Amino acid sequence: MMNLSKPKPLSVLMVIENYLPLPGGTERQLAALAAQLGMRHVRVEVMTEQRRAEWPLAEEVAGIRVHRLPYPKIRRLGTGVLLLRAALFLLTQGRRFDIFHVHAVSFLAVLTVLIGRILRKAVVLKAVGGWELEQGVLNPTRRQQFLYRTMLAILRHANIWIAISTHMRRAMEAAGIPRERIVTIPNGVDIKRFDPALNQAPYVQNGAGAPRVVFIGRLVREKALPVLLEAWTAVAQRIPGVVLDIVGWGPLEQELKVLTKHLGLTAAVRFQGYHEDVMPFLQAANVFVLPSYVEGLSNTLLEAMAVSLPVVATRISGSEDVVADGETGVLVPPGDATSLAQALSELLEDPERATAMGIRARQRVMEFCSLEQVTTSYIHLYEHLLKENGERLCAASPAS
Repeated sequence: MMNLSKPKPLSVLMVIENYLPLPGGTERQLAALAAQLGMRHVRVEVMTEQRRAEWPLAEEVAGIRVHRLPYPKIRRLGTGVLLLRAALFLLTQGRRFDIFHVHAVSFLAVLTVLIGRILRKAVVLKAVGGWELEQGVLNPTRRQQFLYRTMLAILRHANIWIAISTHMRRAMEAAGIPRERIVTIPNGVDIKRFDPALNQAPYVQNGAGAPRVVFIGRLVREKALPVLLEAWTAVAQRIPGVVLDIVGWGPLEQELKVLTKHLGLTAAVRFQGYHEDVMPFLQAANVFVLPSYVEGLSNTLLEAMAVSLPVVATRISGSEDVVADGETGVLVPPGDATSLAQALSELLEDPERATAMGIRARQRVMEFCSLEQVTTSYIHLYEHLLKENGERLCAASPAS
């Protein structure tokens, strides 16, 4: 007899250490992907840590069911308790899902791979950026240590590793991940939200009409903001009235403010703090700058390019994939304040060239990194993995 039962909808459990309302790039990227998947009739839920006691253990955030795991904030003990609670959740709730999709290759990823094998669930691992390359299993030095060798031996059993950049893919291959298990899918940017034609509330502050450069991101070591400030001394001397907006927050804020004062840049640098909506700053700027030492693929870089801003970025993972040097922006060596200052000054002094680069920048992210395309890539990947298990799914319809 023909089976007329309806195919079941695709169901994905996203596993991530930190999630909303934390404002980090990985969290925002997952939230945007989850929303798009929901529009395509994919059921998504999130398992994460309870970072603050006042956050509910279970709630809906932007239409996505979030399960938070409490744990004591005690070194080592807290990690052990968290992993035990995560194991219990996966063992008792995991059968409801078709796919386990882990964001960041950490201890939670190791646990998810192990339980995925027990439950016979497909596991997708996404390496999100600098953490894996510097402190995790993709660092060649760390891989010499027994703990990381053991972690990697388990993680190699994941069905698919997601590389968000060419550099990340090479690092995975060097770590012994089989090439056929690595899929390159970049981070996605919402082209409709970051549309230069949108009329946003203007960013108004002293210095309106002055040439502006904007940095958006966490104020942490890997963003190399002291290098940017050093470069900015040369830019400010060369271009009177120029303004650098630093949008974001982080542990280095006070140190950077002291350095700004020491360099005599108080009038030329503005620390704007964290803003959920960065569009007014992007639209007020002439150039976007990303001086980082290490990245996976910066969300704010993609957002700036989507708004038709030319970019000056360092030649590192992710940036070298999306920034066509001399066409959509300029790439400089990391840690090189002189080259950074030269690139910024030249773009600010040649607005026609900068405008043309910005137009091409938006075209490039529309072609390679639109959130809709990235979502389609993930749906195809999920369906391929489920086909291997003989599962019957309802077709995921295009976004309306």
